[in-house]
Amino acid sequence: MPISEIIGQEVDIFKACCRNSFLFVDVPIDLQNLPFIKNAVYSWQLSKRPVDYAFNALPPFADRIGATVVRFSNINSIINDDIGNQCGTRIFETYPAASLKQIGLNNSNYKNSIISFEDNEWKGDIKLAAIAQGLGFVSNKQISLNDDEIDASICALTGVLSSINLLKDNELGIKIKTEIETKIGSNPFENTNFEPPKGYVLIKSLPEVEITLKKKVCTSHKNMLQEILR
Repeated sequence: MPISEIIGQEVDIFKACCRNSFLFVDVPIDLQNLPFIKNAVYSWQLSKRPVDYAFNALPPFADRIGATVVRFSNINSIINDDIGNQCGTRIFETYPAASLKQIGLNNSNYKNSIISFEDNEWKGDIKLAAIAQGLGFVSNKQISLNDDEIDASICALTGVLSSINLLKDNELGIKIKTEIETKIGSNPFENTNFEPPKGYVLIKSLPEVEITLKKKVCTSHKNMLQEILR
Protein backbone atom coordinates (compact mmCIF):
# COMPACT_ATOMS: atom_id res chain seq x y z
CA MET A 1 0.00 0.00 0.00
CA PRO A 2 1.16 3.59 -0.53
CA ILE A 3 3.05 4.84 2.52
CA SER A 4 2.60 8.59 1.99
CA GLU A 5 -0.08 8.94 4.68
CA ILE A 6 1.94 7.00 7.25
CA ILE A 7 5.14 8.88 6.40
CA GLY A 8 3.28 12.17 6.78
CA GLN A 9 2.09 11.18 10.25
CA GLU A 10 5.57 10.08 11.28
CA VAL A 11 7.08 13.34 10.00
CA ASP A 12 4.57 15.27 12.14
CA ILE A 13 5.66 13.27 15.20
CA PHE A 14 9.37 13.83 14.53
CA LYS A 15 8.87 17.56 13.93
CA ALA A 16 6.88 17.81 17.19
CA CYS A 17 9.76 16.12 19.03
CA CYS A 18 12.22 18.62 17.52
CA ARG A 19 10.03 21.58 18.49
CA ASN A 20 9.52 20.44 22.08
CA SER A 21 12.82 18.84 23.02
CA PHE A 22 15.60 16.64 21.66
CA LEU A 23 15.20 13.27 19.95
CA PHE A 24 17.70 10.46 20.58
CA VAL A 25 17.34 7.48 18.26
CA ASP A 26 18.97 4.06 18.01
CA VAL A 27 19.40 4.12 14.23
CA PRO A 28 22.25 5.32 11.99
CA ILE A 29 21.68 8.89 10.74
CA ASP A 30 24.97 10.29 9.43
CA LEU A 31 26.14 7.40 7.23
CA GLN A 32 29.54 9.00 6.47
CA ASN A 33 29.36 8.23 2.73
CA LEU A 34 28.35 4.58 3.08
CA PRO A 35 28.26 2.58 0.87
CA PHE A 36 30.48 4.66 -1.43
CA ILE A 37 33.80 4.32 0.39
CA LYS A 38 36.96 4.93 -1.66
CA ASN A 39 40.35 3.35 -0.92
CA ALA A 40 38.94 0.85 1.59
CA VAL A 41 41.56 -1.37 3.21
CA TYR A 42 39.25 -3.85 4.96
CA SER A 43 35.97 -5.29 3.76
CA TRP A 44 34.10 -4.00 6.84
CA GLN A 45 34.78 -0.43 5.68
CA LEU A 46 32.37 -1.02 2.78
CA SER A 47 29.46 -1.78 5.09
CA LYS A 48 30.31 -0.22 8.47
CA ARG A 49 31.31 3.19 9.69
CA PRO A 50 34.36 3.28 11.99
CA VAL A 51 32.03 3.77 14.98
CA ASP A 52 30.06 0.64 14.03
CA TYR A 53 33.22 -1.46 13.80
CA ALA A 54 34.61 -0.02 17.04
CA PHE A 55 31.50 -0.84 19.08
CA ASN A 56 30.41 -4.05 17.28
CA ALA A 57 27.25 -2.50 15.89
CA LEU A 58 25.28 -3.92 12.99
CA PRO A 59 26.17 -2.59 9.51
CA PRO A 60 23.68 0.14 8.53
CA PHE A 61 22.75 -1.43 5.18
CA ALA A 62 24.05 -4.99 5.10
CA ASP A 63 21.81 -6.39 7.84
CA ARG A 64 18.22 -6.48 9.03
CA ILE A 65 18.42 -2.90 10.33
CA GLY A 66 18.82 -1.71 6.72
CA ALA A 67 15.06 -1.32 6.31
CA THR A 68 14.90 0.91 9.39
CA VAL A 69 17.88 2.96 8.22
CA VAL A 70 16.38 3.79 4.82
CA ARG A 71 12.93 4.42 6.33
CA PHE A 72 14.38 6.86 8.86
CA SER A 73 16.56 8.48 6.18
CA ASN A 74 13.44 9.14 4.11
CA ILE A 75 11.64 10.76 7.04
CA ASN A 76 14.74 12.75 7.98
CA SER A 77 15.14 14.10 4.44
CA ILE A 78 11.56 15.43 4.55
CA ILE A 79 12.25 17.07 7.93
CA ASN A 80 15.40 18.65 6.49
CA ASP A 81 13.38 20.14 3.64
CA ASP A 82 10.75 21.52 6.05
CA ILE A 83 12.73 22.81 9.05
CA GLY A 84 16.39 22.28 8.15
CA ASN A 85 18.96 19.67 9.12
CA GLN A 86 18.36 18.74 12.77
CA CYS A 87 21.11 16.11 13.04
CA GLY A 88 23.43 17.07 15.89
CA THR A 89 21.21 19.93 17.03
CA ARG A 90 17.78 18.41 17.79
CA ILE A 91 18.11 14.81 16.53
CA PHE A 92 20.94 12.63 17.82
CA GLU A 93 22.09 9.04 17.28
CA THR A 94 23.01 6.76 20.14
CA TYR A 95 23.67 3.06 20.65
CA PRO A 96 22.37 1.59 23.93
CA ALA A 97 24.61 -1.51 23.87
CA ALA A 98 27.74 0.64 23.51
CA SER A 99 26.58 2.94 26.32
CA LEU A 100 26.10 -0.08 28.59
CA LYS A 101 29.66 -1.19 27.86
CA GLN A 102 31.05 2.27 28.62
CA ILE A 103 29.45 2.33 32.08
CA GLY A 104 30.50 -1.24 32.90
CA LEU A 105 27.20 -3.08 32.49
CA ASN A 106 26.91 -6.39 30.65
CA ASN A 107 25.63 -5.62 27.15
CA SER A 108 25.52 -9.16 25.75
CA ASN A 109 22.60 -11.52 25.28
CA TYR A 110 19.86 -9.40 26.82
CA LYS A 111 17.71 -9.26 23.70
CA ASN A 112 14.31 -10.98 23.38
CA SER A 113 13.71 -10.82 27.13
CA ILE A 114 11.20 -9.29 29.56
CA ILE A 115 11.42 -7.98 33.11
CA SER A 116 8.87 -6.62 35.57
CA PHE A 117 9.17 -4.29 38.56
CA GLU A 118 7.53 -5.93 41.56
CA ASP A 119 8.06 -5.43 45.29
CA ASN A 120 10.69 -2.74 44.62
CA GLU A 121 12.91 -4.93 42.46
CA TRP A 122 13.28 -6.07 38.86
CA LYS A 123 12.31 -9.67 38.20
CA GLY A 124 12.47 -11.88 35.13
CA ASP A 125 15.46 -12.17 32.80
CA ILE A 126 18.56 -11.93 35.01
CA LYS A 127 20.72 -9.98 32.54
CA LEU A 128 18.04 -7.45 31.62
CA ALA A 129 17.10 -7.02 35.29
CA ALA A 130 20.75 -6.34 36.14
CA ILE A 131 20.89 -3.68 33.41
CA ALA A 132 17.77 -1.93 34.71
CA GLN A 133 19.11 -2.11 38.25
CA GLY A 134 22.52 -0.80 37.20
CA LEU A 135 20.95 2.13 35.38
CA GLY A 136 19.02 3.11 38.51
CA PHE A 137 15.63 2.43 36.92
CA VAL A 138 12.65 2.08 39.27
CA SER A 139 8.91 2.50 38.93
CA ASN A 140 6.17 3.79 41.21
CA LYS A 141 3.92 0.89 40.22
CA GLN A 142 4.15 -2.58 38.74
CA ILE A 143 5.48 -2.37 35.20
CA SER A 144 6.69 -4.85 32.58
CA LEU A 145 9.33 -3.95 30.00
CA ASN A 146 10.97 -5.82 27.15
CA ASP A 147 14.49 -5.30 25.83
CA ASP A 148 13.35 -2.81 23.17
CA GLU A 149 11.66 -0.68 25.82
CA ILE A 150 14.80 -0.74 27.97
CA ASP A 151 16.81 0.36 24.90
CA ALA A 152 14.31 3.18 24.34
CA SER A 153 14.69 4.19 27.99
CA ILE A 154 18.49 4.30 27.55
CA CYS A 155 18.02 6.54 24.49
CA ALA A 156 15.81 8.87 26.53
CA LEU A 157 18.27 8.83 29.44
CA THR A 158 21.10 9.82 27.07
CA GLY A 159 19.09 12.90 26.12
CA VAL A 160 18.72 14.24 29.68
CA LEU A 161 22.15 13.58 31.15
CA SER A 162 24.68 16.35 31.71
CA SER A 163 27.43 16.77 29.13
CA ILE A 164 30.02 15.51 31.65
CA ASN A 165 28.27 12.12 31.59
CA LEU A 166 28.40 11.83 27.79
CA LEU A 167 30.96 10.49 25.31
CA LYS A 168 30.90 12.60 22.14
CA ASP A 169 32.85 14.77 19.70
CA ASN A 170 36.67 14.60 19.99
CA GLU A 171 36.62 12.33 23.03
CA LEU A 172 34.42 9.88 21.14
CA GLY A 173 36.75 10.05 18.12
CA ILE A 174 39.72 9.09 20.31
CA LYS A 175 37.70 6.19 21.75
CA ILE A 176 36.79 4.96 18.25
CA LYS A 177 40.45 5.07 17.19
CA THR A 178 41.56 3.21 20.31
CA GLU A 179 38.93 0.46 19.91
CA ILE A 180 39.80 -0.12 16.23
CA GLU A 181 43.55 -0.18 16.84
CA THR A 182 42.99 -2.67 19.65
CA LYS A 183 41.35 -4.98 17.12
CA ILE A 184 43.61 -4.64 14.07
CA GLY A 185 46.61 -2.50 14.99
CA SER A 186 47.47 1.03 13.90
CA ASN A 187 48.65 0.37 10.34
CA PRO A 188 47.41 1.24 7.76
CA PHE A 189 45.15 3.60 9.70
CA GLU A 190 47.76 6.14 10.75
CA ASN A 191 46.24 8.90 8.61
CA THR A 192 42.62 7.81 8.83
CA ASN A 193 39.97 10.23 10.06
CA PHE A 194 38.19 8.68 13.04
CA GLU A 195 35.71 11.52 13.37
CA PRO A 196 32.43 10.16 14.78
CA PRO A 197 29.18 10.52 12.83
CA LYS A 198 27.49 13.88 13.27
CA GLY A 199 25.22 13.87 16.33
CA TYR A 200 26.53 10.53 17.70
CA VAL A 201 26.45 10.40 21.52
CA LEU A 202 27.02 7.67 24.13
CA ILE A 203 26.70 7.53 27.91
CA LYS A 204 30.09 7.23 29.64
CA SER A 205 29.04 7.61 33.29
CA LEU A 206 25.92 7.87 35.45
CA PRO A 207 24.99 10.19 38.30
CA GLU A 208 23.86 8.45 41.47
CA VAL A 209 20.13 8.96 41.07
CA GLU A 210 17.01 6.86 40.74
CA ILE A 211 15.15 7.17 37.46
CA THR A 212 11.43 6.51 37.60
CA LEU A 213 10.03 4.86 34.48
CA LYS A 214 6.44 5.25 33.33
CA LYS A 215 4.81 3.43 30.46
CA LYS A 216 2.09 4.82 28.21
CA VAL A 217 0.46 2.97 25.35
CA CYS A 218 -0.17 5.07 22.23
CA THR A 219 -2.72 3.35 20.03
CA SER A 220 -2.26 5.59 16.98
CA HIS A 221 -0.01 8.23 15.43
CA LYS A 222 -2.56 10.86 16.50
CA ASN A 223 -2.50 9.61 20.08
CA MET A 224 1.30 9.66 20.10
CA LEU A 225 1.41 13.19 18.70
CA GLN A 226 -1.00 14.40 21.40
CA GLU A 227 1.23 12.87 24.10
CA ILE A 228 4.31 14.61 22.70
CA LEU A 229 2.59 17.99 22.47
CA ARG A 230 1.22 17.58 26.00
